[in-house]
Amino acid sequence: MDSPIGTLQLFCDGTWLYLAQKQSSNYGLFYWTDNDWKVYHTDSTTGDSVNSCYDKEKLDKAGAPKDLTNQLNLCEAQQTQTPKVRDKPITAEEEYPPEDYWYGECDGRYVLIAESVIIPPATDPISEPYRVHKKYPGSKIIPGSACSSLRSHVEGGTVYAIIYEAGHSVDKVCELKAKYGGNARSLNNDGDFSDPC
Repeated sequence: MDSPIGTLQLFCDGTWLYLAQKQSSNYGLFYWTDNDWKVYHTDSTTGDSVNSCYDKEKLDKAGAPKDLTNQLNLCEAQQTQTPKVRDKPITAEEEYPPEDYWYGECDGRYVLIAESVIIPPATDPISEPYRVHKKYPGSKIIPGSACSSLRSHVEGGTVYAIIYEAGHSVDKVCELKAKYGGNARSLNNDGDFSDPC
């Protein structure tokens, strides 16, 4: 993106940065990790950056905020959408094998939040949730932005939750809470933070 004509910052929250090169059709998406800005690569391209697209599911899993994804050219909106394959590792930038990530719907199913991880601005959004997740065998990682019944930000930091899935059973989620502690929660988009136990 270095250019004498300069760049225009379209989005920056300390973790994600979206730039446009002035007087051109060049765009670039970056994320902060290991004390440096790294390029977040597009998932499909037709030859130039303005027609490149990003896979929204992968962006959501990486914790990209909605204010950013609303500005990006998403592959879902294109006829030539690349197929989503869950049995292969996620990109090197995300570093999460698929079995560690939650793929469900915000349809009222219950989960136990074993622990929440708050990522301060301008720090690596990847390694800390993965490290905490490893303390809970059988758990999954879910970004707080996935459903409105989770908290996406606390004190300026991005939230990831380490969860155990309980399906649509209150008895199961309360059994998990009795075993592990934490907070039981329904995954919904009604902003309901109540604990059914």
